Amino acid sequence: LALGPFYVLPDEFLIPPEATIRNLVLGRKVAARFGPVQRVGYVPDAFGHVAQLPQILHLAGIDSFVYTRGDADEIDDLGLEWIWEAPDGTGVLAIHQLGGYCNAASLGHEEIWHAHTQRAIDTTLAVRKVGELFDRMAAESNGDVWLLNNGCDHFPAQRDFDRVLAALREAFPDVELRHGSLSELVAAVRSAGCATKRFRGELRGGKRHHVLSGVWSARMPLKQRNDEAHTLLADVAEPLRAYLRFRHGVVWPAGLLERAWKTLLENQPHDSICGCSIDEVHREMEPRFDQAVQTADAVVREGLTALVPTFGVREDADRDTALGVFHPLPEARRAVVERLVILQPFEGLDPAALRVEDEQGRRVPFEVVQRHQVRRFWGIDWRTVLDVETQQTRFDGYASAFGHAFLEPPPETELVDTYLHVRFLADLPPTGVARFRFVADGTSEAVALPETSRVHVDAARGTLANDLVSAHLH
Repeated sequence: LALGPFYVLPDEFLIPPEATIRNLVLGRKVAARFGPVQRVGYVPDAFGHVAQLPQILHLAGIDSFVYTRGDADEIDDLGLEWIWEAPDGTGVLAIHQLGGYCNAASLGHEEIWHAHTQRAIDTTLAVRKVGELFDRMAAESNGDVWLLNNGCDHFPAQRDFDRVLAALREAFPDVELRHGSLSELVAAVRSAGCATKRFRGELRGGKRHHVLSGVWSARMPLKQRNDEAHTLLADVAEPLRAYLRFRHGVVWPAGLLERAWKTLLENQPHDSICGCSIDEVHREMEPRFDQAVQTADAVVREGLTALVPTFGVREDADRDTALGVFHPLPEARRAVVERLVILQPFEGLDPAALRVEDEQGRRVPFEVVQRHQVRRFWGIDWRTVLDVETQQTRFDGYASAFGHAFLEPPPETELVDTYLHVRFLADLPPTGVARFRFVADGTSEAVALPETSRVHVDAARGTLANDLVSAHLH
């Protein structure tokens, strides 16, 4: 018995590409704890397949693909065994599960669902069902090696299996019936040499089995949370920690990152991320998304904290606020950074005279979008929150509930913090950190952001435009 190769059966059109790779990596790692890892691309029930899957499977050491859904008209010519090619030409042996991945489930019963009962097994019913399958397979197969799937979703093991198998062997004496593994099936089909036809492209048709394309927009908040968690984990946390590991020798948080990936992948089975299960299933997905996001968030915040103190703050710069901006992309870029900055109270502090400097002491264009004086007793420190949207949402909620207390003019004897919603123009290095200092010494004025950074909205014409692109909404 072999397990795998995937950690879960995902929907390939609803998860980012990196998640497919991690699914195979973790599937192999987890399966290896129990014994042999299955080297068959077993993807029986996903709602269609991306064109690059043969290439991905091949890179994972897998040269086969056993499936049910996704065929269009091409299946009439291809038959049950054929070669599926990725856009780069990589090919895998494809074996179609005629009648589905439950085609020989519940043998000996009138109805497949009777497998969950204690009804007596009738071997004549098993012989009839398998005989009908043989007739169909003889008409569509390119060879004489055929797949009977004796099981189904959440099904118990076949009862009276030995008696059923004996009855089938007696009824079909010219057929070798072998209770084997998918690896044995693939080897037999390959040895028969019957898979000669080729097809290149994605499998998104519903000719033989529905692909339920409506799931691609069902329960959209689940898709949005999935994207949020994946982006933070794969595009921010891991690049940051890789940078820290190889440039600064900071320990790679292997356990936390693997736990976050596992938790996220557990929300990506095709009946989960597709949004086609009952409400109870999808309610359980929310805390998993929370765990993945919170773990990735903690990994990022810890990493950024390790970077910012290396700014080289002057001995007399206690009044300065340092800000580190990590850029995960491999190319340098200029971007507008937006933050809620909290300045601690100092005698003579004048936020109107702030300037922003980069590491070389050069002034950076910036603007103050909003300013609040917050009484210290009520102040909440949101400086380690990663994105300005969350910062502002939390501040607005706090202001709505307690604004009458902490936004009123404080007594002269009470300390206040200055909350500034700011934007500044940052030159960001490729996969690295840029550091900035907010200086309030009254000696300089803000340098305004260039107008070209604005997005112009024309609701009457239905357009969004900046100096680079224009979008027309219809």
